[in-house]
Amino acid sequence: MLRATFALFVAFGGVLALPFQTQAQSGPATPSIAIVELPPWDPGGPDKLGRIAGTSAGACADCAVVLFSKGDTWYVQPFEAAPYTEIGPDGRWAAGIHLGTGYAALLVRRSYRPPSRLTALPPVGGDVLAVAAEQASGGAAAMERSGKTLLFAGFSWSVKTSSGPVGPGPNVFAGENAWVDAAGMLHLKIARQRGQWTCAEVVNEKSLGYGRYTFTVDAPELPPEAVLGLFTWDEATTPYHNREIDIEVSRWRDPKNKNGQFVIQPYTEPANIVRFEIPPGPAIHTFLWKPGRVSCRSARAGSKTIYQHTFTAGIPPAGGEHARINLWLAGAEAPSGGEPAEVVIRAFAFKPAR
Repeated sequence: MLRATFALFVAFGGVLALPFQTQAQSGPATPSIAIVELPPWDPGGPDKLGRIAGTSAGACADCAVVLFSKGDTWYVQPFEAAPYTEIGPDGRWAAGIHLGTGYAALLVRRSYRPPSRLTALPPVGGDVLAVAAEQASGGAAAMERSGKTLLFAGFSWSVKTSSGPVGPGPNVFAGENAWVDAAGMLHLKIARQRGQWTCAEVVNEKSLGYGRYTFTVDAPELPPEAVLGLFTWDEATTPYHNREIDIEVSRWRDPKNKNGQFVIQPYTEPANIVRFEIPPGPAIHTFLWKPGRVSCRSARAGSKTIYQHTFTAGIPPAGGEHARINLWLAGAEAPSGGEPAEVVIRAFAFKPAR
């Protein structure tokens, strides 16, 4: 099996148990698919397998089930070279699957050729007759909520903690790596603890929706492996790419890369990402999210613009997203020089869109 199928990690935080979601074509004999047996939550790996099973209705003679497991993205299952799961005469199906944080089953015609990985599940149409997706219970979501909370900028923030590697990265996240000082400023740190590198993330406990998100940051030149993320994230993956809007500061492991980027997910679409250079020191990063439009801007603390860009395509609607701030290691690689890294978030502000 190819490496892509094995690389199952948690993306940008935790997952919550959600009921499966099914889409299907209209008509008197509407095809449908349902997941009735779900494997547990797990960051994944080449040797971690579980059982998934379900039912289907309205399948054609040449139909099959294609399975995906969720990590940092969706990976076809159980094997890239053998992606089709047979359907029994009674419409039941079952298969082994590599563990992840979410699972999906597609009822398809065999003329459908699934890719090895997807950033988002396909819509119903053409050779895809029905889609069911469910996020696994427990895991990172439970771990996040077992940690402490912080009061910062007038909001309550959950502090992400994990006992093992989770996304992004995947990294270990430690509660002691996030704190608010006597001046009310938020500190996030990458530090080596108990023989391993640990990272930091906080999650605003309130879903804010459309509006202007402003992050005032005092960041030194970070190691090229470090990533500072200022973003929104909805734990429901379908169909809005987690409602993820990103401002990120990182050279992504290459010192020659520009260190700033604005992103509307999926980042694989060329129009959804712009990169620029952010000089070290205090900066104000904002994005104004309105229906059909996201305007991003990075500026010096004195308001001189560093870079700005407006996205007008692929904008997610507001929903169950929460603002998040994290500091983590790309690819879980140790920071160059072996030294800890720290960022101070001086302020966060939100103003609803008019």
